[in-house]
Amino acid sequence: MQKITNRSLCKDNEVDLYRQGKRRLATYEEVEFDLKKDLGKLLYGFNKAIEMYNEKYAIVPLHKRVRNYSAINFNQCLVLCAFEEFSNNCFFGKYRRFFISLNGYIIQFKKLNGKGYPMNIKTGNVSDIANQLSLDLFGDTQNYNPILFFGYKTDKLGQFISPQIIYIDEGKIQFTITEDNMNKFEFQNINFENEDENITVKIKESKKLKRAN
Repeated sequence: MQKITNRSLCKDNEVDLYRQGKRRLATYEEVEFDLKKDLGKLLYGFNKAIEMYNEKYAIVPLHKRVRNYSAINFNQCLVLCAFEEFSNNCFFGKYRRFFISLNGYIIQFKKLNGKGYPMNIKTGNVSDIANQLSLDLFGDTQNYNPILFFGYKTDKLGQFISPQIIYIDEGKIQFTITEDNMNKFEFQNINFENEDENITVKIKESKKLKRAN
């Protein structure tokens, strides 16, 4: 984990942030604490999205898939699962950028490259996001919530692996919350079913959801 030093931004001084056009500074410890109720849910949703993708989209042979087939369709699965888990916290910003607003943070889904950075076409907006500038892509011109990425990679077989939270500022990855650390925040999805007037409870834990082969 890299620590951010020599920063003049103050978390509680929004006037200063506004003048500099920067978002609020985020640290590993703060993100882990502020999102302790959500990290497990994000990981659970990721595993649900893998199951959804394997059921609906993986049947198309690799040699018959169009360009970016996997990334586009898996991202759609992630969005659907996010709406299931976070409902009222899900939004679409400008250019249909999907994001989740959770407890003072903006979270985007992104596939990561070999160096752990989001795979993007380099544009001015992408550069601004990587520098935590307070641009109006998320309808949040009056606040300075930091942008986090929920990222993932793919292996040689095309399987989705390595879910993680990353925070990028000044164009560099400042810290990463790995899958192992996210697993510490266990999330239980409880469904209530009425059978013969008796209520039974079924519990599914995120760690029990395995990637389909």
